[in-house]
Amino acid sequence: MDLAALILALLIEQGRAIPHHNPVWNAVRALTAWFARNFNAGEVSHGQTAWFLYLGGATVLTTGVWWLSHSIHPLLEFTLNVGVLLFTLGFRRFSHYYTLIEEAARNNDVDAARAALARWRSDRDVPADTSLMTLPKVMGAAVEDGLVASHRSVFGVIFWFAVLPGPIGAIFYRLSEHTARSWNKPGVAGTAFGLFAAKVFEWIDWLPARLTALAFAIVGNFEDAMHLWRNREKRFGTDSKSLLIAVGAGALGIELGKPTDPAEQAQLDWVGIEPTPTAMRSAVGLIWRATVLLLTLIALWTAAQLFD
Repeated sequence: MDLAALILALLIEQGRAIPHHNPVWNAVRALTAWFARNFNAGEVSHGQTAWFLYLGGATVLTTGVWWLSHSIHPLLEFTLNVGVLLFTLGFRRFSHYYTLIEEAARNNDVDAARAALARWRSDRDVPADTSLMTLPKVMGAAVEDGLVASHRSVFGVIFWFAVLPGPIGAIFYRLSEHTARSWNKPGVAGTAFGLFAAKVFEWIDWLPARLTALAFAIVGNFEDAMHLWRNREKRFGTDSKSLLIAVGAGALGIELGKPTDPAEQAQLDWVGIEPTPTAMRSAVGLIWRATVLLLTLIALWTAAQLFD
């Protein structure tokens, strides 16, 4: 893995992030929608065919471009890696909305907080009715979304960038996440078409999500985080997204996840504090500490390879 390309991309992204709506991602969204329109006839097999054609074609194309750049000059390969990471990696693609919600919460402006959360979820193809949410519920939802977004926009991308050569892993992971989300959003006819994409992404995300959850636990309240990891099923669920939220709740000590009845709460044997603007700021710190931990481990691994 090109550690220098990764660090440079993160630094550039912090200084000048690429807008959420840019020509590259607009083209990706259009192509993803084209596959849904032309292959969706209401069967799971149609989603399988579309996924293999779309992701397979993108992977082959990426591999060819990377191999060509690798064979021409290392600088060209480095530039390709940085360019791809700028479009697939970064905090700024979601931090704007998070900051808006935090500022609205500090001003006790529930309407502004609800509106910012609604826009954020709409941008991620996850429309939701926030009109009846209380301010603590909006803050809790923002923390949940921030924990998951940090994984899918940063940690998961880094994992697959490290596993596969060149930019192949970064593109493969982000497209897998995008298709799983886009093909299962409201408005896509039928429910069967997107099932395969969602299931495959859960497989792809299984290990990186657990590594991210472990990082959250290490840099946060480890004991509570691991307790919720082990006992999360009834309150949070069993998928990777639920794992990240459960461990994040324990690491931060704040109430997240769906409401539970008293019996389930007693079985969980854990109660956190109500989400506050200060808790939202603590979540940002947790994510940054996890990032530093991850980059340190990658640097040590890279150094070990160099001196092996």
